[in-house]
Amino acid sequence: MQQIIEQFADTQDPQYQEAISYIDELTDKERLMCLTAFNNALNIGVSTYKYGDRLVEEAIYNHVLNKLKLITTLVPITAFATIRDREFVICVSPYSLYKIAAESLGDSLDETTLTGYYRAIIKHELLHIMLKHLISNPTRNIAFLVNMVTDALINNMVAEFTNLHFEFVTPEDIIEGNGKNGAFIMASEYALKENLTWEQYYDYLLKLLKDKMDKFAGSYKGQEEYTGEYNTKQYNTEGDISPKPASELPDDVVESINELCKEVAERTRGLSRFKYLEKMVVDPGKKPEPSWKNILRKIFNGNSIMDKKYSMKRIDKRTDLPPGKKYTYRGGTVYVFIDTSGSVNDKQLKDFATEVHAIMKRYKYRYRVFNFSVGVTNEVDIRKLRSGKYEVTDRGGTSILEALAEVLKNNKEPDIFIVFTDLYDDVPTPNDFCNKEVIYALTSEYSKSALETVKRHKYKYVIIKDK
Repeated sequence: MQQIIEQFADTQDPQYQEAISYIDELTDKERLMCLTAFNNALNIGVSTYKYGDRLVEEAIYNHVLNKLKLITTLVPITAFATIRDREFVICVSPYSLYKIAAESLGDSLDETTLTGYYRAIIKHELLHIMLKHLISNPTRNIAFLVNMVTDALINNMVAEFTNLHFEFVTPEDIIEGNGKNGAFIMASEYALKENLTWEQYYDYLLKLLKDKMDKFAGSYKGQEEYTGEYNTKQYNTEGDISPKPASELPDDVVESINELCKEVAERTRGLSRFKYLEKMVVDPGKKPEPSWKNILRKIFNGNSIMDKKYSMKRIDKRTDLPPGKKYTYRGGTVYVFIDTSGSVNDKQLKDFATEVHAIMKRYKYRYRVFNFSVGVTNEVDIRKLRSGKYEVTDRGGTSILEALAEVLKNNKEPDIFIVFTDLYDDVPTPNDFCNKEVIYALTSEYSKSALETVKRHKYKYVIIKDK
């Protein structure tokens, strides 16, 4: 059972205790109902719920829920979806949501309807992640308008919102100043009748704003991040996402968002509830060129062996399901040679070292790192790569051939060689590399003529550039 605890805000903040004082008004019975209903809601896609959809249509929610981190908070917000430490995160405030539900539903609120309320919120946040709403569109990036449009269209997909007769407000009502506290935002009849995409709906609403734009842009304040100030007003129409341009997100995060969206589209194909799914997917615009980090990760992902093992863990407490198959990577052995000659870019070297450590850890490769100039100067302490404090003190000329010979003389040959260099050196033959796979990581100021030799030997290569 997932407890309702503080996993988000700073409990040492002077305003924290005042912000969560509303919880003191809840009885023990109400708190227990919140805990039970919240955990029931987490069984979305696992058990049936009379106000929801068929399990076949809800299975995707459970699938995505297991791919992210769900945390709770006690501060009086509703919920939001974001990315932290390269993970998808959904934060929910169950007690605060209960207070809103009690005001909205009155005497009709019981454990069953509260479960539906929580389910609706969780589905809503999952759909934001599934539909790439955490990435902004460069041509439609007014934050509060993006939030209104995506929220309105998403809520139309969630059965609980309509089946439990929650109070609604349309984006058009909000623009006209007719918003209702505690109401959920829902697409208007016009938007649904015209089958508008989120871009078309955005453009339509933008025209309605006109002279009201300054007023809205100045007064709107999203609640997706904790700033030390607590907004005690509960508006379900406030933003629960903070989209960022793809260029400002790590490449692997953008790739994960795109892959998840593609997987969702494949798994929901043919299901009526998701027939308009593609109309709500955010297009981040022109796709950036793949970064050297992405290219390098794909190389190692392709070479790594994926093991399928049965987990020895106990039954999943959240879903009460037996443990399933666990997939893990198992890579081979890698020797990394780092050119420490005086012409090598220090910043790019540190970026490369940090990324190599992350890749080796993710795909379970065993690896050793050697500095070289004229021959091997020293073997690198892996802990320096892990801490990001990799530094080069010895500088000199360059000879990868001598370094290779020295290392292979007393060590077993690896499965993969990686050479970080500016290529102002002779390029060894495949035989020198024991006919193993070779990857060259080149600094931005690499030798163009030597690159032709790398291509001729059919070695893989990436070019490291500063962002």
